[in-house]
Amino acid sequence: MEKKIIKYRFLILIAVLIPSIFIVSSLLTAILLSVVLAYIIRPVAERVEDYTKVRDTAVFIAILIVITPVILGFIIAGYQLSNELSNLSEQIDEFSKGVNEISIISYFSQYTDSGNVEYLLRQLKNAALNFAKSLPEKALSLPHYIIQIILIPFITFYLIRDRHHIYNQIIILSSENLWKKLIDKIDENFYGIFMGHFFVSVIAGIIAAAGFLILGVPYAIILGFLAMIAALLPIIGASTVTLVVCSAYILVGDYTKAALIVVFTITFLILFMDFVVRPRVVCATTRIHPLLVILGFTGGPLIFGIAGFVLGPAILGAAKAVIDVLNEELRGEETEENSNLEHAQ
Repeated sequence: MEKKIIKYRFLILIAVLIPSIFIVSSLLTAILLSVVLAYIIRPVAERVEDYTKVRDTAVFIAILIVITPVILGFIIAGYQLSNELSNLSEQIDEFSKGVNEISIISYFSQYTDSGNVEYLLRQLKNAALNFAKSLPEKALSLPHYIIQIILIPFITFYLIRDRHHIYNQIIILSSENLWKKLIDKIDENFYGIFMGHFFVSVIAGIIAAAGFLILGVPYAIILGFLAMIAALLPIIGASTVTLVVCSAYILVGDYTKAALIVVFTITFLILFMDFVVRPRVVCATTRIHPLLVILGFTGGPLIFGIAGFVLGPAILGAAKAVIDVLNEELRGEETEENSNLEHAQ
């Protein structure tokens, strides 16, 4: 009888989940980003709740504590950018010389055949043209992205506020002790993965700011802050900021500094961060093997797109949790069998 109840409960759950997943699938990116933010903000909310004693207020304050510096950083960066753009008209002659094909060809012809440079320039022009053609289509999808951005803080708020209720509901559905252990382990791994990602993003921002200072790039601290925010976002990464800066130096004809920025980006913000720092940090917070971390953060986006940034490490983290819990259960059974044998003797 009990098995029948469990079977029917499972079928009802599946019947309800399938249409629900279909409805929210278009908002998957917003939901997954909210999950990441919820894990990052949760410790702050718990600390604030110790003082306020009101969970709603604590979660709201915690979100403000985390988001306010980000908003202020963007305001400062926007102000500096507007100042730079206001001076653009005075530097138009220098820019036009920088983007002149002849000057670029003559510069790179010292190191390679001019025909190769001309071919590369044609490819760049075609890429720019294709991008321009795709802008109307991107503009049509803009409302969808705006809706997701607006939803993220609300989803994050309710995930943090109702985390205990969500956890209890999952435990009730699973009922068995094995599932409870598994859910606890998955939650522990998710927390470690996403907190580790947050720390890695901060380190990436510091390294980017230090690199900009050493290379003599203006507004190095602000650019480092933007690199940190970019590192938090799926696919984008801190290297996006450095490549934008590199493009600016190409436009003004400073190819040497542009080349140095490319070398710095590849060496420190891509290879060093993704294959040395990230595995070590996440491994320290979750005990997940560094290779699994590399595969999760690299392979996930390649398979699932932007959502893979969360799904990749989450799936591998869940797989690791399953293996750990099953190993614990097997060791427990072996210990119990050995104990029974000793008593029998």
